[in-house]
Amino acid sequence: MEVKNNMVQMKVMEEIARMVVRAFYDEETVIVMDVVMFMTKQSGSSVRDEDVAAEAKLQHKSVRRVLSKLEKNYLVKSFTRKETRGGKEMMQQYWRIDYKMLIDAIKLRIHRMKKALHVMPVEAITKYMCNNCTDDDGNHPCWDEHDVQQLQFGIECFEVEKSNDHGGQADIHQRMQKQLSRLIDALKKSEEVHNTC
Repeated sequence: MEVKNNMVQMKVMEEIARMVVRAFYDEETVIVMDVVMFMTKQSGSSVRDEDVAAEAKLQHKSVRRVLSKLEKNYLVKSFTRKETRGGKEMMQQYWRIDYKMLIDAIKLRIHRMKKALHVMPVEAITKYMCNNCTDDDGNHPCWDEHDVQQLQFGIECFEVEKSNDHGGQADIHQRMQKQLSRLIDALKKSEEVHNTC
């Protein structure tokens, strides 16, 4: 039973790692993280950055840069040890994913984001509304500044009024919660699985 719980917990933590990397990092970082996850799972231990570069078919220098960035963000961990190759003694760097550290770093980031939203000043959002026109449901069309900039044909009616809407912090907080809901649910699931072990 404990082995099954550990496997479930590991799958949940891998899913969280994949979600975070895909949501907040570029394509090259996603590839490197996926390769590190795959290789450490296959070998059961840490991997050399050279091996990650070869498996990902990326340059060693760029892989090392990506891994350093991930380490600064507490998503991977590294250590060095002396190795002898071809009669030469050299320091070799190894990388692994410390899922406990990764989960704690994500929780801290989410907490900081929520805290920052509560103290962040709310900017006025300019909205454009036409009182003459109606859509199929009988509502007056309404656009924000971003929508107006995206309109290729422009606003056809000359009766459009401009108003400033001070969208509250609660609205911003709700949007963030909605966008991060899958990640937050996965974090809760990892805690539940951890508590049952």
